[in-house]
Amino acid sequence: MRAFVSLAALLGFACLFLIATTPAPVAADDNGGVPCAVCTLLTGLVGQLAEIHNETVADSMARFCSYLPASYQTPCAALVKTYGPTIIDLYEDHETADMICLAIGICNTSSGTRCHAFPEPADAEERANRALKIAATKSFIKPCDIPEMKPICDLVNRFGNEHVPIDDLDQDMFSQINTFRGADWRGKDCNEFDAAIHPGRNPGPSSGGNNDLIVDTNCNGIYGSEGSTTYEEKFCGDSGQLGIILLGDSVGAHFRIPPEYLNALQVTSSTYKNLDKILPDEFDWPMHSFSTGHRNATGTEDPGTVDSLYLRLVARNRCNHRDFQNVGVNGARSGDMVNFVKQSVARNPKKDYPAIVVASFVGNDVCNGHPGTDHMTTAAEFRANIIAGLDALNMTLAPGSHVLLNGLANGSVLYEYMHALIHPIGEWKQNVNYADVYTYLNCLGISPCEGWMTTNATLRDLTTQRAVLLSSVLQELASNVTITSRYSNVFDMYYLGTTIEDIIEEWIQEGNNVADLIEPVDGFHPRLGGEAMMAALIWDELTQYAPQMIGKVNPNNDAIISKFGDQGGY
Repeated sequence: MRAFVSLAALLGFACLFLIATTPAPVAADDNGGVPCAVCTLLTGLVGQLAEIHNETVADSMARFCSYLPASYQTPCAALVKTYGPTIIDLYEDHETADMICLAIGICNTSSGTRCHAFPEPADAEERANRALKIAATKSFIKPCDIPEMKPICDLVNRFGNEHVPIDDLDQDMFSQINTFRGADWRGKDCNEFDAAIHPGRNPGPSSGGNNDLIVDTNCNGIYGSEGSTTYEEKFCGDSGQLGIILLGDSVGAHFRIPPEYLNALQVTSSTYKNLDKILPDEFDWPMHSFSTGHRNATGTEDPGTVDSLYLRLVARNRCNHRDFQNVGVNGARSGDMVNFVKQSVARNPKKDYPAIVVASFVGNDVCNGHPGTDHMTTAAEFRANIIAGLDALNMTLAPGSHVLLNGLANGSVLYEYMHALIHPIGEWKQNVNYADVYTYLNCLGISPCEGWMTTNATLRDLTTQRAVLLSSVLQELASNVTITSRYSNVFDMYYLGTTIEDIIEEWIQEGNNVADLIEPVDGFHPRLGGEAMMAALIWDELTQYAPQMIGKVNPNNDAIISKFGDQGGY
């Protein structure tokens, strides 16, 4: 995702909510853009906490900072020192969070429009003029110019440019650290000092190996020998091992901000305790995603049961253990695919096993912060982008691989189910619904998808039409003999027909409310239950229509578990 530096540093989660859900290209931060939204949300949250706890705003700020992990408390205190006195004075004058952020110069009216997240008072125009005068007479330092803030702002910027593990001593693109694009995102490295040892490696003689006679070189937990036969040969030799690689966006990465983060009624001293673990993963949960999910949630931040294509591949063949890579990037679109393959995919066509690649750019080619359709990807551009990505995969994957092309989502259904519901930021007074939030983000030019997250029904329909058109491009590519024959020596292709409508229908049939399928904070992405259902439906589709793509069942699975247990886990 293209990074923004903003007041985000006050609380990284708020920044990454807007960073990670704002696809490129976006409008040029109208009326204060991302910093304005972050300021308004956090200032509003602090004001709500003061009311709930019947305390002063000063005490509420102190409470809020004390709830953060220790590493964030000093930056939080620095921001309070800089902006706190003015915020306190304005709250005492009964100003709204929107007016306060206008007064401290983080929001503005550069486009001639005044944006507001919260309901405006009857004398809003007069109050706004007074706020603008305050902003003109006071000069506030920018948040990221505050010394205590710089490390966090720099960290946020890195998220926009790097999609490989930061902690990777041998530079094989695998890590033993979970976060920062490490083992949450791709199989855990079992040796940080040897680049030839990593998940997905073919340990056989054709790759210069000895079938893991002594050392586990592909990190699947299977090594050693029984007599003259290695366990890799005995258990995995002709099993048809397959890795899985996700190339995609925030849906494939499973973007989520816990709703309690912005719901003042749910904020407690433990709410943000894991923020320093969640922030380095960019508010993504790839370990729970439909593609590479591999362990169940243990906390309350993303509750539910994980199901994924990866877990089903491992259940089918235990030799596939740890062979997964999630190159899901918030805001990514089809034009990013070729660089993801060239820069972020760790695969050697001569030394690694084949893989299933899921190309899943499901929204950002039609989603952006602009009104209208001018900034949407055209069918011709989309086709060229996908072919460029396929060409790169042809040079990267081992023969016998497979590529799944996932169509775009029909996001128009989200508005239908969400627009009238109360957003977490409005729970305290029941005064902000999703339609209000959509309008606010559109006003700032930072909506993750103005085409679908809008009260304009015509624009929603036009966005859906473009999404359907782009999906038809994928369908044509997967069935085009000229195209498929170009890659047939390395991989075959299949267009996934599973849609968001299928997921919703299945969800309803199980007796669930559709709103419970969608992330509460952004009102756009699928929750964990939706990710799991997506995995199940896609797997059923592959089993029925493309069984050659999921490999055969390994008859040695029970023997592997008996000998090697959890194979080193994750």
